[in-house]
Amino acid sequence: MTWQVNGLVVHPDDFARSLGLASFDIRLDPGSSLPTPGIYAGWLRTADRILPSLISIGGHDAFGDPDRLEICCSGLTDLDFYGSTVSITFVAALRTVISRTFTAI
Repeated sequence: MTWQVNGLVVHPDDFARSLGLASFDIRLDPGSSLPTPGIYAGWLRTADRILPSLISIGGHDAFGDPDRLEICCSGLTDLDFYGSTVSITFVAALRTVISRTFTAI
């Protein structure tokens, strides 16, 4: 499986960063299409870096968030790509979306 999209990095809600993960929300280029909602392994490509990434497609129903594309780069908290255009390559599907609602974390 290989799928690639481009988009602009926008500020997330910072929940993932509070857990020690570098997390970025991506506003996709118009006309972009995505694989089925779920969690994927892939690559985040910026102007000067290529980073292994976890990619989440779909809403964060547990937190009342709308559907979105979110990228996490494990172990890296000092990344700042906000306002940059990036390329995301999906390499492998890891799991489907699990819908749960939590009253507390």
